[in-house]
Amino acid sequence: MDEEGPPATLHMSAVEEPETVNDKRFLFSELGASRPVWVVAGYQVPKLPVLAGGCALLALLCVLLGGWCGALHGRAAPPPPPAECETAGCLRQAAEIASYLNSSSPPCQNFYEFACGRFDDVHPLGTEISYGVVDVLESLNKVRVEELLERTQFHNDYSAVSKAKTFYSTCMASFHGNSSSQRLQDLINSVGGLDLLDTFDPDEWSFPDVFLRTRENNRLRLFFSITWLQSLNRVMVSLPRLGLRNPRVYTDDSPKGKTKRDVYRQAIVAVLALVQADLPAERTLNRSCGDDCAGALADDVIYMETEIAKVMPKSGDLLPAPANIMSLEDMSQLASQFQWRRLLDTLFGTGVIAAASSVQIPSKEYMSNINSLIKTSNTTVLNNYFQWNLIRQYLPAMGPLYAILAEEMNFITQGKATKARQEVCFDLMRNYFPRALRALFIRGHIGENNVAAAQRLVTRVKRQLATSFGWMTQKARDTSITVLRNLQVNYGHSAWVTDPRRLNEYYGSLTLNKADFFTNMLNVDRFKASELKTNAARLVNDDASDDDVWVEGDTADVRVTYNPVRGRLRVPAGGLQVPLFSHENPDYCQQPPRWARWCWPSWLARSSCATAPTDGPAGGTPRRQPAIDATACA
Repeated sequence: MDEEGPPATLHMSAVEEPETVNDKRFLFSELGASRPVWVVAGYQVPKLPVLAGGCALLALLCVLLGGWCGALHGRAAPPPPPAECETAGCLRQAAEIASYLNSSSPPCQNFYEFACGRFDDVHPLGTEISYGVVDVLESLNKVRVEELLERTQFHNDYSAVSKAKTFYSTCMASFHGNSSSQRLQDLINSVGGLDLLDTFDPDEWSFPDVFLRTRENNRLRLFFSITWLQSLNRVMVSLPRLGLRNPRVYTDDSPKGKTKRDVYRQAIVAVLALVQADLPAERTLNRSCGDDCAGALADDVIYMETEIAKVMPKSGDLLPAPANIMSLEDMSQLASQFQWRRLLDTLFGTGVIAAASSVQIPSKEYMSNINSLIKTSNTTVLNNYFQWNLIRQYLPAMGPLYAILAEEMNFITQGKATKARQEVCFDLMRNYFPRALRALFIRGHIGENNVAAAQRLVTRVKRQLATSFGWMTQKARDTSITVLRNLQVNYGHSAWVTDPRRLNEYYGSLTLNKADFFTNMLNVDRFKASELKTNAARLVNDDASDDDVWVEGDTADVRVTYNPVRGRLRVPAGGLQVPLFSHENPDYCQQPPRWARWCWPSWLARSSCATAPTDGPAGGTPRRQPAIDATACA
């Protein structure tokens, strides 16, 4: 019989009914998950009441969020504080603003005195002179241009900017050099001579020849000035500038008027005495004016200017167009001494101004009286008047003594304050080299990126503005859109000024001497004469825009101006810089997420376009990007 072993063990784990367990920790089994309860910390929580309560709470939050968004749209909330600006422009502007503060004045009683109380101390000027933060920036621009002009550079006969620097450097050097009176004498003798120099022959003197030659080559504006309005096909004749700023002084018999004329005469005599002193000592003179040639010439000058002042119409007597407009043929008969056909061909080019062009004049009486004055005046008197104006024009280039007399003359006749030599040379640069000076300023200080950014900014603003006329009547809307579409924007210089190749070609015919400022002034005057002819012919033949030819405003100017007659907005290059403008500022359009745009508050959308740090405007505190950028982005 077999021996019995241990009893067999029966395993029921796979088929047994599970034991009923009361421990709630085991309810996470598959069977427990199907129950309508959750176990939280060992307790059973019914699912249905919890889900119902959560949905109710979520609905309440949505209602509150919708009400908050609606409230933000319905009322304006304060914008967030601007980001702190720490750029060099902001720090410089902040330091300047701090220098204007008058901390001794309580800001709650007189905030203007607190904010600007020391402005006059920082910029002391006469009380009759208006001077503000714009003038401060323009002054800084002038200093910057002078610094750029004074940078050392080898002379390059093919570079327009190099020629401008050469002109400036020779102007500065002439103030410390020798007299150029001999070259002045050669110039005087080439246009008729002068009794003071014993080189004048009245029998060989011709008024039309001297008038045309000095007007073309030396740009003298005697008896009247001429402007050709190509768009109107009209020649405009304007009143001249006399030696004394106020023409009424010539006919003022009061002690004050006589004193001003006497001082003016003494200034003329002082210049002519210096010219006479520079004549060779060994030269024998046989002059008809006697021993007091300087005094006689000064008397002739004042006589001519007095006669012109007598016939000049007053501002109230100037007739508006068309009462003062006549044909070119009638003008030639009214003032035949000037040989108008020959004059216009000499100044603007042969045939550029057609015979059918009209002429606008101050008055028929003035032109007739000037014609009679020339016809009846003594030849010597007329020549002395021409030669004195020639001498006065080139005084700044004749050496240090003459330059000092030129400044004294400007103070006596025009009331202008005496200027340092740098300012004198800078003024000449603005007159003779406006395009080259702009190119130098833009490349060396403003930056071409700023000009391009300003163009994009204005284009963007125009596009946005065109969509904002919905509140107008249909007629007003159409007119506004037309004006905006035709708006011309001039950024302070011709479009090609920043193109070195085209700029160099423009000044290609100009030749300058590296050591002789007097010769340079003569050469530049001749270049300006040819420039006038070239531009006039170009406007006629190529129908080019005058924006591409003429230069408006000053290089250092920062004022934006608008001409409603011509529909032109002028944005000067001098204003395209910090703290007014910087191309480095982005668009600042930080758009909200798509899911939140339906309730994004309008003030936050605007501020997100404008809160990036930037330099504040001149005269203001550092602040956000101007609203014009925000309008373009919004």
